[in-house]
Amino acid sequence: MNEEDYMMQQEYHQQDQLIRQQLEESKMDKYVQKAGTVSLFNNDKEGNDKRPDYTGNMKTPDGKDFKISLWNSVSQKGTNYLSGKVDIPYNPNGDAPSQGSASDAVPF
Repeated sequence: MNEEDYMMQQEYHQQDQLIRQQLEESKMDKYVQKAGTVSLFNNDKEGNDKRPDYTGNMKTPDGKDFKISLWNSVSQKGTNYLSGKVDIPYNPNGDAPSQGSASDAVPF
């Protein structure tokens, strides 16, 4: 194989990898979370130990969306567990997402 063929083969391989990557990304863009499920991902703390170890999303059985944050924790007895926080998703427009009416609230 001459140098020109080798270069063409390398360029083809790079283009093929790019197309495969774009295809995977497009599949991820089309993902729609099903009701009653949770999706969590390892979180890159980027040098900040206060950031959660896992972040993700939850969709309740009735279709309401929530943001999930979890931290690896250790109890006083040395048992490993996850502690967490559930929030309403951030909305950059400032509009509060509809999360049910006042009649849906638990009366306590």
